[in-house]
Amino acid sequence: DIRDGVLWSSNGNLLLMDENTGSLTIPDSVTAIGEGAFANLEGLRTIIIPGTVKKIGDYAFSGNSTLENVIMQDGVEKIGVSAFKNCSKLKNVQMTDSLTTMEREVFMGDINLENITLSNSITDLPEYAFYNNKSLKEIELSNNLKTIGNNAFQLCTSLTTISLPETLETIGGGAFSQCT
Repeated sequence: DIRDGVLWSSNGNLLLMDENTGSLTIPDSVTAIGEGAFANLEGLRTIIIPGTVKKIGDYAFSGNSTLENVIMQDGVEKIGVSAFKNCSKLKNVQMTDSLTTMEREVFMGDINLENITLSNSITDLPEYAFYNNKSLKEIELSNNLKTIGNNAFQLCTSLTTISLPETLETIGGGAFSQCT
């Protein structure tokens, strides 16, 4: 269901997914993915988000237990609250440098997330961004990063390497708590 460029949750969204490959094709006419549009969708393995999509709404893909790969094309600017929260099989995320804003808890609880290419345009890493990402071993932060939010990497128990940029001004409480 697309209204004014926003893709909203409906049973018709299931027609956008190829059931054989688990790939989701979002139409170029979409400029935003609405709140919860693809939450808890079974069988989804790969999402390619076209550059026509400027905003990924809150909880848009949260709770997808089969999602493995997310590829954002140039043009995506914002990811909403908990957009990819609790995607237990999510392994790879590719962001584009057009992405400037990530909201809190965006990848919280993605216990198998191994590889993520962060946007160099991100200046603020929100609270609980990667909370409880047990498979995340290393991450390269934006050279423009100013803030790491509270508990951003808490319980990332496999995290062994992180380089903090010279632009960093603030590290929130518990940002690296329980990173053994």
